Amino acid sequence: MTVQESQTNAVSPKPLRRNRLRAVFCALNFAVMVPLLLGLTLWAAAALYFDVRVPWLRLPLASVYVLGLLAAWVFLKRRSAVGLTAGAFALVLAWWFTLQPSQDRDWQPELAVLAYADVEGSKVTVHNIRNCDYRTETDFDVRYYDRTYDLDTLRSVDLFMVYWGSPNMAHTMVSFGFEGGDYLCFSIETRRTISGEFRV
Repeated sequence: MTVQESQTNAVSPKPLRRNRLRAVFCALNFAVMVPLLLGLTLWAAAALYFDVRVPWLRLPLASVYVLGLLAAWVFLKRRSAVGLTAGAFALVLAWWFTLQPSQDRDWQPELAVLAYADVEGSKVTVHNIRNCDYRTETDFDVRYYDRTYDLDTLRSVDLFMVYWGSPNMAHTMVSFGFEGGDYLCFSIETRRTISGEFRV
């Protein structure tokens, strides 16, 4: 074998370097892509399970969504599976953005009436202030009243965080104190229907 033949048969270091860089890039791409797609899939499945308006369709739709994407990853090429996963998520997200809040639900009685306010200068009249008289959790009287507050007499603002179960969950309330001992406390929250679901 001549020197020229031996140099021709030797492996060039440039292709090896390229192959290693490509392998590293593919591994990093996979390490980033898989958790991202998994998170998108779990979010979309949760959106179907919690937000589909027909209750008996929630579990079947979420199950079909997850199992269908799992089958795609098993039987299709990776690029096709990635595209299908991203496309399916985009469809669910587009549907989710079309959802609108509804006031026409079978709300629990203590949550059925919404408050609203009329503002005239420094005077704010709040309508439907809720004042429930609880004897037990399920035995109570619901009363509502209207009151006018003068913002010029506002003396305090307090923020309350009421925790239950987990330190990561809290009921947030804001209380406004006025001269004369009047207080107005409110919070923004989802409401619960008679069936026990929290809806907006």
